[in-house]
Amino acid sequence: MAPQTYSFNSASALVESFASYKDHFNARTSNTGLELLELLRERFPDHHVACTAIDFDFKGYAHAGKAQIRPNFSNDNTDLYNAVRRYEAPLRQLDKNPGQLADYVLFGRYAFTWREHEFFIFRAAWRSSCWGSDDKHWYVLAPKACGTMSDGHHSLTDELLLEVGKWSSEVHNEIYVFDDSDWVKSSELWKSVQGSSWDDVIMDPKMKQSLIEDVQGFFENKDLYSKYKVPWKRGIILHGVPGNGKTISIKALMNYLSNLPEPVPSLYVKSLDNKCNMPQYSVSSIFAKARKMAPCLLVFEDLDSLIVEKVRSYFLNEVDGLESNDGILMIGSTNHLSRLDPAISKRPSRFDRKYHFRIPSRGSRIAYCDYWRSKLAANVDVDFPEDVGPIIADITEGFSYAYLKELMVMALLTVARGGKGVEDAAAAETGWDVVSATSTPAEPADDKAALDARKPNGKAEQKAVGSLKDNPVAIVPDHLKDNVFLRVVQQQVKILLHEMDNTDEEESGLPVLSGDGSEDSRPGCTHCL
Repeated sequence: MAPQTYSFNSASALVESFASYKDHFNARTSNTGLELLELLRERFPDHHVACTAIDFDFKGYAHAGKAQIRPNFSNDNTDLYNAVRRYEAPLRQLDKNPGQLADYVLFGRYAFTWREHEFFIFRAAWRSSCWGSDDKHWYVLAPKACGTMSDGHHSLTDELLLEVGKWSSEVHNEIYVFDDSDWVKSSELWKSVQGSSWDDVIMDPKMKQSLIEDVQGFFENKDLYSKYKVPWKRGIILHGVPGNGKTISIKALMNYLSNLPEPVPSLYVKSLDNKCNMPQYSVSSIFAKARKMAPCLLVFEDLDSLIVEKVRSYFLNEVDGLESNDGILMIGSTNHLSRLDPAISKRPSRFDRKYHFRIPSRGSRIAYCDYWRSKLAANVDVDFPEDVGPIIADITEGFSYAYLKELMVMALLTVARGGKGVEDAAAAETGWDVVSATSTPAEPADDKAALDARKPNGKAEQKAVGSLKDNPVAIVPDHLKDNVFLRVVQQQVKILLHEMDNTDEEESGLPVLSGDGSEDSRPGCTHCL
């Protein structure tokens, strides 16, 4: 039969064309989870089938010794499951292990034994409508004869889910990290935090003690807050130039809290970005989790990068909103306090205290040298006497703790490789002024004011501290003139000085000067700047 033809203006042609268009796009919505639930109910009529979210960690619960779990295949050992076999490289190449193979299970069945009761548990995963993510569910099957039914639920299954759910919500040598719109438990971050101690944090002692007491006092004084009808929530901002101890202080706090008699969990926000939802959804999820975990420490590192304009109002609503934030101590860090919206940085009851991590003073630089000297006390290859510390402090004005650490590391590696450091002549050629304590300095001996003006901690008025960095003075006693470690340090300081960025007064690492030209001695802890 000849095909039917239509004129271009045919009404029936238009109707049928549009009908074909609708038919193409009007496919039935597929609910994979519901179809699997119905399939399992049909195949296992003697079992109750409960569908749960993937956050029930049945494997972790069993591996902790609470139950037994094993893959369950057919009787003839045919692998009736679907998994993506993948290679997991070692976390550290230095460990020299070959890595391991692991399965990302798309569909699998497990035998699960708990309190002498046998369950079958299916894991199923499928690609959701959100690009790049999977929906994942557990299906728990319990014999109907082993429990009672109420409102469609199985009593034994509910007991199991309650136990596994409670265990799964707790942290076990882990820290919750929020990234890509989801909370995950990180054992690696926990291990990293365990190596952090306040003994390794060199800062102004009063500031350190104040920060510790702020955090410790918050978690120890719930009853005091309640007695005076004060909301049991606090916010702290750590700010200042990079490399001066904000991150290590946060890690030390997290370690301290995790080792209390009643451990306080830490929640670390890495990013608000995600593939499926707006960042506003992430903000809501973060505070919902913190409220569940309270009392807890909620950390926003690089706060100025996280809380941008499009999420600011949502963030403030969660901080100030109708829902209780009792037991939540927020800590935010930033290298750029001025970039934070004043509604965040200057409004009390949001972030109440601010700690300024400044470039270390001369006293702090000496303390940092003493810290390294104590670490090297048993090392016979490095001659690091106590009076070397003040000399290093004199030639490292403007160095952050990160630069001081790099200086120590590079100096030690150079000594280990047999380096001897600069000779007096080479030092002069590279711009060093090496002044002996007993020899005649370059300046007239009686011109003390001129010498003081060139010394990093001189009392003469200084109009441009940056000029000191270009020509640092090392006043070396005669008995240290041949100290190899000190000579190597001098050499490395000169190299590092050329790497420093001096484009901005605060970010350059230079001390903030007061009106009379002396170094500002304001305390590091400031209240509601």
